Amino acid sequence: MRLVHRKTYGPLPTSKFELVNDSGEVLGFAQIRHRPSRSHDLPPEAVNHLYYQIEGPYRGRGYGKALMGLALAEAERMGLGKLLIAVDDDNPASRHIIESHGAVWVAKFPREGGADTHLFEVTFVKRVSHEARSPHHPGPPTRV
Repeated sequence: MRLVHRKTYGPLPTSKFELVNDSGEVLGFAQIRHRPSRSHDLPPEAVNHLYYQIEGPYRGRGYGKALMGLALAEAERMGLGKLLIAVDDDNPASRHIIESHGAVWVAKFPREGGADTHLFEVTFVKRVSHEARSPHHPGPPTRV
């Protein structure tokens, strides 16, 4: 299983990746916005960077968790210092995936005519080379 970059497009810009199995089947996709944006029915402070989806027949098999991990690694590689992720109340499986990757709850936003939306944040720790480590940076980098 691997993450394949398909394209980068738009004014934000947005990079689209597909989760592909060893047979070449597309199991799902992730869109990482290089700058946060929001859905029209959310307040301005509900901006986020990531949208991801696993195709119906592949749900419930751990692919969402794998896709989230690969997307987070890609966002870090792209140089984003943090990643904001929104999830609706009516999607507990996605919330579980987000939280399992160390995301921290930031806020809850009411959504007109639908489930409330929760905003989570993953902060990436800057990598420090072995030679540059000091007593203040003794170990490997981790997500906060």
